[in-house]
Amino acid sequence: MTVIALIRRVAKAGHVDQFLAAYEKERPRGQPGFITEYLTRVEGADLPGLRELGLLHPSADGVAFLNVAFWETEEAFIAAFNPQPGFFDPTTECEPRKRAILQIETMAGALPPKANG
Repeated sequence: MTVIALIRRVAKAGHVDQFLAAYEKERPRGQPGFITEYLTRVEGADLPGLRELGLLHPSADGVAFLNVAFWETEEAFIAAFNPQPGFFDPTTECEPRKRAILQIETMAGALPPKANG
């Protein structure tokens, strides 16, 4: 069953360009089960009702981003990234990543084609 992986990441203030470059290098292109993903900047966004998830609130210490990734299965996401609780890259990030994996029950339309390299 297709899943959505939501990952909140916070880039250190003044290191956003380095964070985005590192993010680009670790994108899961070509990984088995990966469909597509989006990276959104949370800073300055008006997201009433969604902040309660703890994934979408702005950061006082850096610039918050939300990665929204679509995978064929939760197992495929875990196999690609082996996510560890509390992990973050202290070079470019200033707090641990927060993750949620949601199973898609129904969809109104089709997902974009799988990303290839």
